[in-house]
Amino acid sequence: MASTTSSTDPQVEAAETAARAEETRPAAIGTLIEVHPDRLVVDPANVRKDNPQPSAELLQSVAEIGVREPIGVRGPGPDGEFWVFKGQRRALAAKAAAKAARERKQPVRMVPAILDVIDDEAEAVLLSLVENKHREAMTARDDVNAVAQLSLLTDDDIERRNRAANALGLTPDQVAAAQRARKLTPKSLTTATASGYDLEQMGDLVEVEKVPNATAVLDQAKRDDERDGGRGHWEHAMSRLRGDLGVIERAAAVRAELGAAKVKIVNPQPYYSGYGERPKDRELSELRTQLGGPVLPEKHAGCPGHAARIDRATGEAVFLCLDPVAHGHKVPKKAGKPRSEQEKARHASVVAHNRAWRDARPVRHKFIAELVARPKVSEAVQLFCLSHLLHQSEGSSRYADKGELAYAAGFLGVPEPKTGRWNKPFQGAVTKAMKGRRTANLVLAHVAAVVEFDMGDRAWESGSARVKEWLRLLAAEGYTLSEVEAEITGPVLKPAAKGAPKGPATARTKLATAA
Repeated sequence: MASTTSSTDPQVEAAETAARAEETRPAAIGTLIEVHPDRLVVDPANVRKDNPQPSAELLQSVAEIGVREPIGVRGPGPDGEFWVFKGQRRALAAKAAAKAARERKQPVRMVPAILDVIDDEAEAVLLSLVENKHREAMTARDDVNAVAQLSLLTDDDIERRNRAANALGLTPDQVAAAQRARKLTPKSLTTATASGYDLEQMGDLVEVEKVPNATAVLDQAKRDDERDGGRGHWEHAMSRLRGDLGVIERAAAVRAELGAAKVKIVNPQPYYSGYGERPKDRELSELRTQLGGPVLPEKHAGCPGHAARIDRATGEAVFLCLDPVAHGHKVPKKAGKPRSEQEKARHASVVAHNRAWRDARPVRHKFIAELVARPKVSEAVQLFCLSHLLHQSEGSSRYADKGELAYAAGFLGVPEPKTGRWNKPFQGAVTKAMKGRRTANLVLAHVAAVVEFDMGDRAWESGSARVKEWLRLLAAEGYTLSEVEAEITGPVLKPAAKGAPKGPATARTKLATAA
C-alpha cells in the first residue's frame, strides 16, 4: 500500500504533540461572582493598612461606571458577608456609590468579584501582598495618553466622551489639555510631573517648552499661585513665555531669510563705552549717503560691507555696514557720541517695561471678560463705571472719535462687528442684557473698553491716577497684577470679591487606579 504524506509542518506537529504530552494544572483563579456592596467587608488579611480610603478620583470613577476590575473575596461568612482581601479601595468606593444611589433612589450597582476558597489565613495575606506589591503605577506619559484618547472621540460620541470624562473627574478643557500634553518631550514631561503640574499646565508647557528656562519660570509662577491662590501668576508667566517664543520663532525666520539672500549675519558687538578703539561697523540708521540721505537696506545690499545682526529683544534684522568709511558712507559726528550708562540703563528699562506691559494685556483682558460674564457686578465696579461715564475723560473722547469696537466685543464675548457703530452692532447684546437684568455688565464692558483702549504701551510710565484706580479695582475683584502693573499700583489689598469665582480646581495628572 502506498504511504501518504501529511501536509502539516513537521515542526508544528512536533510542538503540538509535546504540548499534549505536557502536564498542566488549572489556573485556580476562583469563581467570578457579583456581590452586593453591602455584603462586602474588609478582610483582616488585607495588607493595605495605610491610606486605605479611596481617592476622590476613584470615588468619581466608580460612581460613574462602577467597579470594572474584579476584587478578590473569601466567604461567604455566617451572615452572607464576603471578606475583601484584594481590592479594598474599590470595595469601599462601591459602598460609597451604593449609598449615594440609594439617596437618589437609583438602583445599586453590583460588584464583580473573584471568589477564592481560601481557608488558610497566611495564604490570604500572601495573595493580598502580591496584589499590592507588584502593581506598578502608570507613568505620567501613560496617564496623559490615556486621557488624551477621550478627545479623539468625535462629536457623534459626545455622550460617551462626557461620560468618560466624568468618570475620570475631568472637564472638557482638561481632556483637551491632555491631547496637547501628549506632545511633551520626555524631559519636559519628567520635569512637569516632578513639579506637580496638572493636565492643563502640562498642555500649556507644550506651547512654550522650546523657550530656555521655561519650566523654571512656570515653576516659580506655580509656587506664587499656591501662595496667593488662583492662577494669575501662571497666566502672566505663560504670556511672557509666549512673547519669548514669538521672538525665537521670528529670529529663526529672519535668519533663514537672511541666509537665502546671502546676507552675512554677525553677532552683536559689545556696546562701545568710549574707551579704546571703536568698532568699525555701524547700523545703517546711523549712516548717511554722500548727499546726506539715509542709507536704506535695499540700496545697501550691493555694498561689500553689507551685513546684519539679529536683535535679541525682537528677533528682527538690524542691518549694518562692516566698514562704512572704507565703503564711502558718511558717519555723522553725533552718531559717534556714546550714550552714558544712565542713558543705556534707561533705554533698557523702557524696552523691558513696554514688553512687560504688552505681555500683561491679554491676561488682563481675559480677566475683564470673565468679570463682565459674572452673574453680578460689584458695587465698587458700578461706582467706577458710573463716575467714568458722568465725568467723560479725554480717553472717552478719543475712544468715541476712533469708533473702536474690538475691545468691547472681546469683553462681551461676541465676534468683532464688521459694521460701524452707527449700525448699532451690539443691539442684540443690549436686548439680552435688558431681559436678564444685566445692564451693569454691559456698562462695564463699555467702560473697560474705553479705559483699555486709552492705555498704550507706555501707560506704565505715566502711572496716571485713572490707570492706578483701574488696576486697583481689578485687583480687588480678584485679578493678579503682573510685576509691571504692581509697580504702578504699589501694595494692594486683595479681598475676596462677592460673586467672584475661585481659581480653577487643579486637575490631577494621575488616573484613578485600582487598589
